[in-house]
Amino acid sequence: MTLRERWARFRGTIRREALEREMDREMQFHLDMAAQRNAERGMRPEMAKREAQLAFGSREQFKESGREAYRARTAENVAADVRFALRSMRRAPAFTVAAIVTVALGIGASTAMFTVVNAVLLRPLPIPEPDDFVYVGWTWAKGGDIPALSAFQYEFVREHGRSLEALATYRTEEAFVGDESAAQPVRGLRVAGDFLGTVGFMPRLGRFFDARELQGGEPVVMLADDLWRTRFAADRAILGRQIRLGGKPHTVVGVLPREFRFPPAPGNVGYLAPLVITVNPADEGHNTEAIGRLRSGLTQEQRTDDVRALSDAFRSAYPPLAAAGDGFRLFTHSEVFVESSRRQALWVLFGAVFLVLLVGCANTAMLLLVRASARQHEIAVRASLGATPRRILQQLLTEGLMLSLIAAALGLALALSAVRAFLAVSPNALPPGTDTGLDLRVLGFAIGVSVITGVVFGLIAAGPALGARLHAALLGGTRGATSGHTRMRDAFVLLETAVAVVLLCGAALLGASFARLVAVDAGFDPNRVVAVRLGRLPPEYDSARRDRLISRLLERIRALPGVEQAAVAPSLPFERGLNFPVDVADHPELAIGAVELRIVSPGYLATLGVPLRGGRDFGDADVSRTEPVAIVNEAFARHFWKDASPLDREIQIGHFRDRWINPRLAYPTRVIGVTADIRELGLNRAPKPTVLLPRRADTDGTPLLLVRGTSRELVNTLRSVVVAEESQLAPSVEPLSAVMSRSVAEPRFRTLLVSAFAGFAVLLAGVGIYGVIASVVQQRRREIGLRIALGANRAAVVTAVARRCLGSVTAGALIGLVIFWPTRRVLSAMLFEISPGDPRALTLAISVLAIVAACASWIPARRAAHIDPAMSLRE
Repeated sequence: MTLRERWARFRGTIRREALEREMDREMQFHLDMAAQRNAERGMRPEMAKREAQLAFGSREQFKESGREAYRARTAENVAADVRFALRSMRRAPAFTVAAIVTVALGIGASTAMFTVVNAVLLRPLPIPEPDDFVYVGWTWAKGGDIPALSAFQYEFVREHGRSLEALATYRTEEAFVGDESAAQPVRGLRVAGDFLGTVGFMPRLGRFFDARELQGGEPVVMLADDLWRTRFAADRAILGRQIRLGGKPHTVVGVLPREFRFPPAPGNVGYLAPLVITVNPADEGHNTEAIGRLRSGLTQEQRTDDVRALSDAFRSAYPPLAAAGDGFRLFTHSEVFVESSRRQALWVLFGAVFLVLLVGCANTAMLLLVRASARQHEIAVRASLGATPRRILQQLLTEGLMLSLIAAALGLALALSAVRAFLAVSPNALPPGTDTGLDLRVLGFAIGVSVITGVVFGLIAAGPALGARLHAALLGGTRGATSGHTRMRDAFVLLETAVAVVLLCGAALLGASFARLVAVDAGFDPNRVVAVRLGRLPPEYDSARRDRLISRLLERIRALPGVEQAAVAPSLPFERGLNFPVDVADHPELAIGAVELRIVSPGYLATLGVPLRGGRDFGDADVSRTEPVAIVNEAFARHFWKDASPLDREIQIGHFRDRWINPRLAYPTRVIGVTADIRELGLNRAPKPTVLLPRRADTDGTPLLLVRGTSRELVNTLRSVVVAEESQLAPSVEPLSAVMSRSVAEPRFRTLLVSAFAGFAVLLAGVGIYGVIASVVQQRRREIGLRIALGANRAAVVTAVARRCLGSVTAGALIGLVIFWPTRRVLSAMLFEISPGDPRALTLAISVLAIVAACASWIPARRAAHIDPAMSLRE
């Protein structure tokens, strides 16, 4: 068909009524001319018209031919089918609501999960040419890698990296921005290198920092578009003007574009300021976040070869700084911020939610089969009136698509609401910079799932309808068709049971794993302990004034009624702190490259309830004396001295491979105590070798306070004490038990989500079992009544009816176990101290399904046993 013919058909569809009138006028003209010719031959007028009509034939047949030639009948048929489908759904509201809600829940859950997967794993970063944006890190031949470099390695890559078009580094900070009349805390970035070239943006106004400014010249700043508009009224004369940043004057040299985004930095970036990099080859701490932009046009092989050559050059130039096999590595954003275990968990949850969708579709399919049985007579009448199988199939497919599209619209709204609610409850569950908004990929997924389910629903409804014998359907004989429907419903019950077993096994394993996780001894007692984060101190605070504030706060807090202990720490358990290499002079071969280092005040162990295994705790004399002392944990002692006592032995903090990494720590430290192990990095992580040092006046950073007490109002009291001591502070106060609970939020969420999926699947499987047995009881009502009339035991009737679904449920359970068994290892990364084939968890899953199946079978079976024989035989 040519384009012109298609256009003519389209116009004909739009001008349908006008074309109908034109055809009527044209046919009437031909009839009148034929009647006139007959009259001229001598016929009477009535006879002339009758003969003309007989010779012309059926007007409707000619009209139908004209419609086929000048109108798009397919579009008209689809429109008619849509109207008919909506009327059918309106005539059966119970079926419509049940089907739409069931499918909407499945589509909504799968779309919500796909939204998260898309945002974390599939959606490109919101920067130009995101595929060329990389992180530069380091990898060790002995195992392990880190997406960061030392300052010396960063400078080496900046000078010798051929495949990198731009390289930069950054650090996040918060500072007060404003002039003398106003100031506000703003989150910003300190940057070095070609930062804007790396992220791919150009300034909206002004320029980026020049080389002199990046080396520590005149203090300058670039403002973000939002801060420029809200704080400085979008004043274009801001360039060259001085504003205060962190209490110091800075000259504004540029404004960032409105579309500027920097995914690694959490929250909005309010400004950029230069970061001065201090390069010291002896400092091997990987604390420089290196980001780069690859040159365009390079193949993956060329990039890999360049990184390999760069690593070889570094090892050749600086042998002490890199062992054989050590070298540079490029990381993607997903590899840095999404751990492999989290990535795997997302795909597992996505698979689980698809199983839920499958169960929902199977349940809806059984509803459609029941409805198809009731519509066999209607379909037979349509077929007897001339409707072709193709036309009937088109109508049923349209009905299925309408059902699934309405469910998809509702499911999409549910999905977006669910994701927003999830992020409101767990705002840190996704990597920084993750955008979970609706995009074409998510919309296409929802539409694609709805179309597929709609086609499947239409085919399921069409199979029995088109397969029924026309004569039998017209006379109401549906026994054979009903038997076929029952077999199909049995197959759907088998499918639902298999899926429910897979999800139940996963939920049982995750539940058992989570129970073991929360039962782990963390090594400290979080009950009745409150953590106080002071927040950012005002810019006028130097280290001496900060230490005086901390001392006053500790003195006032310890004097509060109900307070038992109070101490200072750099960070909380389950939060990563400092790490330094450590060795001992008599066992240099046992040196550890990264030991957890905590700088704490006296009373820290007592506040957390950590027992001492030997030696003593820090005292006030250890804070003021010049002799370096330390307390180590049992894991540290076992690593270096096995069963021997570590007390009074010397360790070397910051010493690794015969070199002092930090010259300020170039002295031995005496061990004065051994403490029990604390799971510093999480309940699911084994205790790491840890060293505690006493906090002294020259310690960097603002610490937090830990307070153990018995008062229920301790949280509010502590907040009031801090604000009373320094009104500019906005302290964050929370119980340590909440921190501990937050540390297991991700496994708890996975467990609850999979359990909810399993519960939904089991519920639908129970409904399916109930529906199949109830329909069988209804179909065989006369037979059951006859058996009871002939003396059948009612208990035997219950057993016989309940056994009706036993075969499908048993087969489904076995198939589910067969499916789960080879895929169980996918769960291994999400389990804690439990085998993925744990027999107790699998037995629990099968038991739950057996109980649900028994209850679903017993209800209609009991109803069958109470059938009145007299009533059933008269029906």
